[in-house]
Amino acid sequence: MSRMPKSTRSELVGAPGIARSDTGARALGLAAMLLAGMWWLPAARAQAPQSEPAALHKDYEVKAAYLYGFGRYIEWPENAFQKASDPFVIGVVGEDPIIGALEEISAKRKIQQRKIVVRRFAAADDFKQPCQILFVSHSIPPEEQAALIKKTRGLPLLAVGETPGFAENGGGANFISEGDRVQFEINIESARRSRLRMDAQLLKRGKPVGSQQAAATAQ
Repeated sequence: MSRMPKSTRSELVGAPGIARSDTGARALGLAAMLLAGMWWLPAARAQAPQSEPAALHKDYEVKAAYLYGFGRYIEWPENAFQKASDPFVIGVVGEDPIIGALEEISAKRKIQQRKIVVRRFAAADDFKQPCQILFVSHSIPPEEQAALIKKTRGLPLLAVGETPGFAENGGGANFISEGDRVQFEINIESARRSRLRMDAQLLKRGKPVGSQQAAATAQ
């Protein structure tokens, strides 16, 4: 598994998330920050309020950067790839502006020495393997999201949503908003069923759901 740079490890712990406005105008600039070892760098506050469309666009730049980070700091089992030359595939189900930001990152970067390929599936029924990360848009109806979670259960794949309850219902991770910051939840049990090994710092950064959430609350 790719090892996290020391500078990243120290900055990761306790960092409050990424704000919409702290990374410049382009998603590629954010990806460059990640590669420089500043993945979850504490974010600067906006100097002026953004319009709703601009804030939404920035949200998806941040989410795309997180997906890229997930790819770097999760180890997939051997059967996730058929051969050494296979690309790292990030699938997107539904209509979603995240695709543009992901394509900007994939044009310049790699994940674990593999070329990044972004694949769009218009509907839940269109999804098919191979895919290492599957982002499920909020545009997909809840019942179809549940069907996708069931369909991908146990596969060497991280299913990531952006809808309340996605991770609690069995998805691997889920984006949430807290104020002007994008954070994420993690379902560790789901990741283990898929034999995904997450870096310890990634586990610290994500908010646990399911039985892990109950255990953390009890402590």
